[in-house]
Amino acid sequence: MRIRSVWAMAKPLTILTCITFLVCTLYGCQTVTCISSNLTFELIGFSEAEADTLIVRRYIKGDGFTVLKDASLSSVNYIKKNDTLIVSFVKGGYYFDSRSDYQVYLPVAGKQYSITEINEEVFERKYIFFVAAKPSSCNTKSLKINGQIVALKNNIFYPKK
Repeated sequence: MRIRSVWAMAKPLTILTCITFLVCTLYGCQTVTCISSNLTFELIGFSEAEADTLIVRRYIKGDGFTVLKDASLSSVNYIKKNDTLIVSFVKGGYYFDSRSDYQVYLPVAGKQYSITEINEEVFERKYIFFVAAKPSSCNTKSLKINGQIVALKNNIFYPKK
């Protein structure tokens, strides 16, 4: 009698285990494409006063800066390292990604930078059983600043005064 009750309990447990395995196998494997990276910049040769306010204008990609999508006015704090200003805090947002072209204007310095052809390395990762199924950022390989191709490292570009 005892053997029969153990088998009676084991049968539903075996079925449940098989169903769980089947569901995880069918739905647990997924491919996740990276999300667009958030570029940032470090300014070379500017004083903090020249760079504390910036205007970022976002345009339709490839239209020659004729159709403005939106613009943001940002107040920026920097950490100064030698002749470079490293962004430490931004009030009012901006976001650079490969789906648009941009103009960055520093009104106090009177400088404007046109950013086009942001080239991201897009990749996919396959995850099994929901392990780390969060997409990671794509790597930005290059972009153009005022028509000049610039290779990037760590998604940072360096406008010069």
